[in-house]
Amino acid sequence: MNIFFSSNMLNINNLAYILCLIISIILSIIIGTQGKKRSSRFFALTVLVMSFWIFSNFMVSNTTSQESILFWIRTAMIGPVFIGTFFLIFYLIFPEEKNINFNKAL
Repeated sequence: MNIFFSSNMLNINNLAYILCLIISIILSIIIGTQGKKRSSRFFALTVLVMSFWIFSNFMVSNTTSQESILFWIRTAMIGPVFIGTFFLIFYLIFPEEKNINFNKAL
């Protein structure tokens, strides 16, 4: 299975997946390396997990066997858990860079 040169690769959905994937990886790398604050690192992690989620959804739409489709669907369910987690941490520390005591919050 060659997903990058298949005949259905020119589908508009696949081009949108690839474009979003490339933009999110570049954005994550730029923010992760340029930003020195914890908030920028957590935002970069959020965007990186989003790119993982986009890639797994891309693989779901471009896989033909049922076993691999099931694998990529299960893999796609992992992304939103970490997107929410990292975004919550980013939300809690963003404007003021405050330290969070998670034991107190729970």
